[in-house]
Amino acid sequence: MIAVADALPKRFTVIVPLRILAARAGEIAVELDHPVYDAFYIALAEQEHCVLVTADDRLFRKTRRTPFAKLVKTLT
Repeated sequence: MIAVADALPKRFTVIVPLRILAARAGEIAVELDHPVYDAFYIALAEQEHCVLVTADDRLFRKTRRTPFAKLVKTLT
């Protein structure tokens, strides 16, 4: 397990600590009435001004007709 943790910085150009996103992810989870673990991805997309591409149809449907629609696109 330590080898995996040591290798992470070599695989990613940016690692964002969850504590930076936690408050916003919580707000998003409440607003969408959706689990916070998915809201972290949306919070990161919002912070980084990028799009979250997901195969999670439930998450995609939850964000339609919300301010988050522009941040979440479906893979299918």
